[in-house]
Amino acid sequence: MRMLNGGDEVVLEVAELAILHRHLDRFEELVNLLRLLADSGRLQDDLAGLWTKLHTFLNAEELPGSEVVDIEDGRYCCQWRTRGLHSGQTECHQYNAWYIFAWSAGTAAAIARGADARLVAGE
Repeated sequence: MRMLNGGDEVVLEVAELAILHRHLDRFEELVNLLRLLADSGRLQDDLAGLWTKLHTFLNAEELPGSEVVDIEDGRYCCQWRTRGLHSGQTECHQYNAWYIFAWSAGTAAAIARGADARLVAGE
């Protein structure tokens, strides 16, 4: 997996990416729990400020064009491009999630299928 980081290319091995996906899956569970507690008014005061900062950060990281009415998170299309015999065929898999979680789920699924992945905002 190749990623751009401020103009530099970072190469991750599949095993490293799998570890990253597991951590992001756990992080997403925690974010969803914080959101549930905040929405129900049961979030402790000491966590409320941290949740506000995290929520603001996650919203700021959304790609332009991912906004959808009645969905707090963004909508993304993870384009899978096949390799090998049918190389170049693309499929769009929709994700309604904050960018980092849509990226994690889309790339993990693409890797499992042996496809290349590209995440774009919208449908």
